[in-house]
Amino acid sequence: MVSELKGYTQLQARLHAMQKVTPQFMNKVGLQVVREAKLEVHRKTGHTGRTIHVASATEKQVTVTAGGAGVFLEFGTRAHEITPKAAMALRWAASPAGRRLSGNPRIGAAVIFAKRVHHPGTRPYPFLFPAAKKVSAKLSTEPIVEAWNSGA
Repeated sequence: MVSELKGYTQLQARLHAMQKVTPQFMNKVGLQVVREAKLEVHRKTGHTGRTIHVASATEKQVTVTAGGAGVFLEFGTRAHEITPKAAMALRWAASPAGRRLSGNPRIGAAVIFAKRVHHPGTRPYPFLFPAAKKVSAKLSTEPIVEAWNSGA
């Protein structure tokens, strides 16, 4: 007894179409991760937020990178010693009112000099991994439904 399954070839074509994920689709996913990460990033100067971008996208993966202090924000740092590289001593403002985020202390502020400083480390402020998790949780099934309905 021979039986025929109606619609088998169409079903195979649709299942094959659903497996076709393009680099353009993965790039869109990466851009959603970038958007979410820019909302999540711990802001002090804004430099790290400006450097978040999609580095590459293939059919199987998308790479999102962040410059600046991105890796230190994401994972934190251990306690470490800071020593001067070009000068003979480190220098910074003695009071919060005299401190700036970078560069020289404010004019008239008292300054402190040291040969080395013991930095206690920083706690992590993850922003890329949580952003990727949010996007993957919100990732819609629309492309799959479109591929199914088109019958490619």
